[in-house]
Amino acid sequence: MLPSLIEKITARPRRFLAAAAVFVVLAAAYGGPVFGLLDSDGGFADGSADSTLAVKRVEAATGTGSSAGAIVLLRTDGPVRSSAAKAQVGTLTRELDRVPGVASVASAATGRDPRFVSRDGRSTYLALTLKASADESAVASELERRFGDREGVTLGGGVFANDQLGEQISTDLGRAESMAFPVLILLSFFFFRGFRAATLPLSVGVTTIFITFVLLRVVNELHSLSIFCVNLVIGLGLGLAIDYTLFLLSRYREELERSGPGAEAVRETMATAGRTVVFSALTVAAALATLLVFPLNFLQSMAIGGAGVALVAAAASCLLAPAFFALWNVKLKARERGSGAHDRWYRVAQRVMARPGLVAVVTAALMVALALPALRAQWTPVDIGTVPE
Repeated sequence: MLPSLIEKITARPRRFLAAAAVFVVLAAAYGGPVFGLLDSDGGFADGSADSTLAVKRVEAATGTGSSAGAIVLLRTDGPVRSSAAKAQVGTLTRELDRVPGVASVASAATGRDPRFVSRDGRSTYLALTLKASADESAVASELERRFGDREGVTLGGGVFANDQLGEQISTDLGRAESMAFPVLILLSFFFFRGFRAATLPLSVGVTTIFITFVLLRVVNELHSLSIFCVNLVIGLGLGLAIDYTLFLLSRYREELERSGPGAEAVRETMATAGRTVVFSALTVAAALATLLVFPLNFLQSMAIGGAGVALVAAAASCLLAPAFFALWNVKLKARERGSGAHDRWYRVAQRVMARPGLVAVVTAALMVALALPALRAQWTPVDIGTVPE
């Protein structure tokens, strides 16, 4: 089936690439908004753990959250225990209580707990418990709209941390992409040795990422995914696109030298290097899919995103590369350059193959030495500390 499909692609490469471009634009329009749809709230707890089940039972029984979802810090005009400050706290308590989604407000006005008051006696906080059915993002937006600019009021708590974490991830990813793509273009031109050849990894990479975004959006409708899998999709998608297209292009250049331009060179390339790309993608996808055995949504999202992007990268490489090969043909030949680098790598390979056992032992020892510091790593859960100050 794949050989016949490749023959059809190479017979009409312009038409196929035009159709692929339209498909990628549609994929970008549908999959691009996935940043705002994925879950930025945790995913680091086992859904079947006793603590998680206890929280769900409390929420089901009371109709409210098991803990305060938002905190409002108030700097009063005078001492918190003064009559004027108590009135100020009481007024704010009633205002907060009227916000949709807020179930109750605990403050110095509702009790005499000294922990509500700061050491200097001039600040107090109000703890908001949300309804179990409340949309936390909507509550955070409404609180920000009503009280964000009010003098002496500072908003905080889990609902704001989660909202800001999602925004920060989107901002950081956008910044990373704007920095990575120019570097990627330069490196592609250097390693692929030609302007046309350098467009292959970029085309396959962009196609892979946007199609995988569509996959994530569809899966997210059935199973909530963590927003952290987007990082993996972008990084792994670009990496595999470069790896697979470089491998296919190198093999195609060899076939150009051996059998000359034409359908035979493309067919032989895909029959050999194409099969290797598919096998590599299946191996990567299978390895990442093992994360599904863990009960954490964070790791399951990584498994789905990682396995999906590996398979999409292989499919995009094996479909787009033949079209580019047929379209540009001999124009994809490498720019001539000195044989010094080739000779150096050839000598290194010869020395490695002369003593494979010794090289394997030395390499393994070096990798173990580099990994030893990880034994002293201290792992911490994701919390508000992940958001830059």
